[in-house]
Amino acid sequence: MFLLLLIAAILSIPMLYIKAYRPDLKWIFDLGSIFIISFFAMGFFYWVSAKATHPDYTFKYFITNFPMFLAFSMGMALHNSIAVVEGYLGVRTPFVRTPKFNIQSKGDSWRGNKYLSTVFTPVTFFEGLLALYFIYGIISGFKLEDYGLMLFHLMMALGFSYVFLLSVRSIRYA
Repeated sequence: MFLLLLIAAILSIPMLYIKAYRPDLKWIFDLGSIFIISFFAMGFFYWVSAKATHPDYTFKYFITNFPMFLAFSMGMALHNSIAVVEGYLGVRTPFVRTPKFNIQSKGDSWRGNKYLSTVFTPVTFFEGLLALYFIYGIISGFKLEDYGLMLFHLMMALGFSYVFLLSVRSIRYA
């Protein structure tokens, strides 16, 4: 799913320009709008799951938090796509534990923890580039007066920006 999301997201900005400069292809883009149904199906799935696991969640709580959940999930598309491709190619990579910072009280700090990265990785660089790319997508939408993908590009920009900032913040500078 994340690999396809990343590919679709990257192609969405050139699609804005194709749509603007090739009006004869408008029918293809109109036909593609049927996929909006999958968004509502996914939202319904997450609502039912959230309600089953947390009966106290209200629909208002869900509606206000679900878009941010989606945006942050989208921001993980690069990391997860790399993992998927490595898996398909049979690339063996070391298992990296999820950081456990052992923070048990307000006085504890995660700074100096051994799980913090010591380098600015190429993945982090590409996260930043993707954040800028989707900001460019938002600007392009305004420039071309095509607002159909604006929310999608905004969510992608927020997601990649957030993941990029978390990655940069986790770097331990010597």
